[in-house]
Amino acid sequence: MGTDGILRMLRQVRRPSHWRIGVRLTMCFVFIILLMVASHAFTLWQFGRVRLQEEHMHQLDQESQAVLRVHAELLILRNELEDLAAARDAGRLTSETTEMRRRFLDEAEEANRALRRHSGVSRDPTMLSTLETIRSSLPGQIDALRDLADAGDWDAVRLRVQNQVAPLSTLTSQLVEKVDSEVNDERTQAQQTIARSERRVFAMHIFAALLVLLVAGILGTLVTRSITQPLARLDAGAHSLALGNFQHRVAVDGSDELANLGSVFNDAAQRLDTLYGALRKSEERFRSVVAAAPVGIAVLDETSTIRIFNQQFLEITQLTPEQASGLQLNDPSIAALREDGTSYPASERPSQKALATGKPVLNQVMRSTGRISGEQRWLLASAWPLLRDDGTVSQVITTLTDITHQKKVEEELRSGRELLAQAQRAAQLGCFELDFKTNTVVWSAELAELFGFPPGTLSARHEDWESLIHPDDRFHAQANFSETLKTGESVAEYRIRRRNDSEIRWVESRGRIHFDGAGQPLRLIGVTMDITPRKCAEEALRRSEEEFHIIFEHAAIGMVLIDPFGHLLRSNPAFRQMLGYGETELPLLTFTDVSHPDDLDTNRSHYDEVIQGKLDRYQIKQRYIRRDGGVRSARVTVSALRGGNGVLRYCVAMVEDVTSQELAEHTLLQMSKRLLRIQEEERRRIAREVHDSTSQEMTALTLNLGALRASSTLPVKARQQIEESLALAKRVAREIRTFSYLLHPPLLNELGLWAAVRMFVQEFRERSGLHVDLEIAESLESEHLDSDQQMAIYRFVQEALANVHRHSGSESAAVRFRLEGGIIDASVADRGKGIPVLLLKQIQSSDGLAGGVGVSGMRERMGFVGGRLEIKSDERGTTFTAVIPLERNEAGEGQIAAKAVRFS
Repeated sequence: MGTDGILRMLRQVRRPSHWRIGVRLTMCFVFIILLMVASHAFTLWQFGRVRLQEEHMHQLDQESQAVLRVHAELLILRNELEDLAAARDAGRLTSETTEMRRRFLDEAEEANRALRRHSGVSRDPTMLSTLETIRSSLPGQIDALRDLADAGDWDAVRLRVQNQVAPLSTLTSQLVEKVDSEVNDERTQAQQTIARSERRVFAMHIFAALLVLLVAGILGTLVTRSITQPLARLDAGAHSLALGNFQHRVAVDGSDELANLGSVFNDAAQRLDTLYGALRKSEERFRSVVAAAPVGIAVLDETSTIRIFNQQFLEITQLTPEQASGLQLNDPSIAALREDGTSYPASERPSQKALATGKPVLNQVMRSTGRISGEQRWLLASAWPLLRDDGTVSQVITTLTDITHQKKVEEELRSGRELLAQAQRAAQLGCFELDFKTNTVVWSAELAELFGFPPGTLSARHEDWESLIHPDDRFHAQANFSETLKTGESVAEYRIRRRNDSEIRWVESRGRIHFDGAGQPLRLIGVTMDITPRKCAEEALRRSEEEFHIIFEHAAIGMVLIDPFGHLLRSNPAFRQMLGYGETELPLLTFTDVSHPDDLDTNRSHYDEVIQGKLDRYQIKQRYIRRDGGVRSARVTVSALRGGNGVLRYCVAMVEDVTSQELAEHTLLQMSKRLLRIQEEERRRIAREVHDSTSQEMTALTLNLGALRASSTLPVKARQQIEESLALAKRVAREIRTFSYLLHPPLLNELGLWAAVRMFVQEFRERSGLHVDLEIAESLESEHLDSDQQMAIYRFVQEALANVHRHSGSESAAVRFRLEGGIIDASVADRGKGIPVLLLKQIQSSDGLAGGVGVSGMRERMGFVGGRLEIKSDERGTTFTAVIPLERNEAGEGQIAAKAVRFS
């Protein structure tokens, strides 16, 4: 593209009317979209940097966790070695240290790989050497301990554990501290990088939004002006045509659709001006002809013979007086044609029909060929019969008018009217003219169609127009007409009843009166427009507002309108009664003034998202402060009502008072909690009785069977039966002890929750044959939990592992306990087949009954201690998670429940 092409494009940008309207709008949208795409590209780039930093932080966490696992394994190994040394069982020490050494070496190798994974990051060189020292020295220490144990030197075993193995935990502790220090430094750097990226994204979004708004405003202004200005000129031209000013011309600028329409409008106005000029000249000639009596007149007798005629008749028929005298007009030799060019039989001509029927036949158009000139002429014929007393026709007066020239003018006028009709349809207008002297109204075909008159009815009396007006609007229309006679201008809206189908239509009429030199009105010229669609829309809007008012004022639940600033614009009686405020008091407040302080942050954050356009609707459960200080709980549904540009106008909040429901739920919760405590007490009592009575009796039975087995006088078969009975008694005793332990673990009261969990997991491994990993955060060891929390966590682990064993088909499970932000996160995960999708949805429903007694029991126990149960499952396995607040009270439990409803 050369310099000339660029200059032409710049000139077109400065003069958008040279472009098509669609091209203008498309270029505006494309330019705005390009700006938005550039902004989003920058944001995606920044998000990519943030994602890299997050991955780096995840890898740092893996390093820290790997070193922590090494340290934990070493501590567990040391504890297990001390226990084995105290037990003085060399066989057990040999068998168990093999697995412990393998686990430790696996964890150490994983930690070594994690530390070496980031070769580009500067590390403390002592960390890898320390880890390698620990990994290489521990197997030798374990082998030495085995040798000492096989030799039976258990004092040496204990000393070596204390002096050789224990110091290794100190090295791992130092290693953990070094890794944590480096990880924290790198995490700080990554967080700073993320923060910088977030600030850039925020600044870029603000800049892009302002730029898009500015560009959209400028482009919108330019395009709107390029469209509205030509439309205004066309509108002014249409009004001028309606008022009869055919000299008006529309200024045409550019080459778009509006410019083409302006050119068509100017051409139509010019042709109308020419046609109306010709029509005025024709009318002047016609008046002079009438003054000179140019109508041919002939009087016929009852035999259709011409008896009397005038000079004009001779001139029209081109007959001589001799030829006209005694001529019979019913002679078939006198040729005549109809208006459509077909033959006009003599019996159907006006004079003959008047003779035959005795009725006037008026204004029949025919064509005739002159006898002298041979030219075809248009004639307008009429016949009036003169009747005798007996009703028979005595004579017929026939008139002939040469309308050849008039026919030519009508043809020209018809073309002009078609152009005018097109202009009126383009402007959606119908024209009319009221002649005050004759009291007749002449209107366009479009207006006749609107009024429901038959096609071709283009005039009527002023009273006929008034009869169309709806009776309820007639007085107003007549008053407006009287005012128009004084002011000369008319603007009125009223209803009409169409003549053909009685349909009611709304119209708007505008007109201007033309006065003569004496100030008397001559004619009223104006336009009428059908505004029924607009009126229907206004009526629909009024009905909608009325229905909304009825629903709003009589709703059984509270309803309130809130503006974007949070002011309570309007409220219904139910809402005011709920809060105890008067109708004039609430508009002075905002929703923050009546909301409970503990629920205010959540409510405000959701409302801010509605204002920003992120949400159109949300539902929360919150508390309100009454005017008298009382507290009411409610379920609130907030819906946004936006304008056409998407800007929030106001919100409608539906407020349902659920205070009574919450009180009932709280009472039910307390009753269920009490029943659960009674159940646990009953389990404890049964376990104690089973242990103290049945277990002791089984022990006595075992001793007796053992004594019998030692007797040498019994037969071999009896001794074998005693052996089987003794084995059966021991198995029954173990089952009784297990049953008693499952009913109520004694370690839960004696040693605490975590020792009881460890013992249960160990016994579960032995009973089920599953590999179960147990991880308990060190920070939890020092936390004090009340009895309800301990029992809830223990039963959760018990029931979750039972589900893994019964249903999952997994060969392993993982039990994890963590403490974050005052919340205990307990999870039991397996790698089984997972829960079917349909069943999982039913379990995750509000009642959760589809999961059976176990799942519902876990959910109830979590609810009693203010927590919740979460279940996630797919083809990779199932995870049960219990979330329990460390500190709880009655109010806290209610708050957590309320948050669960708000964020559901």
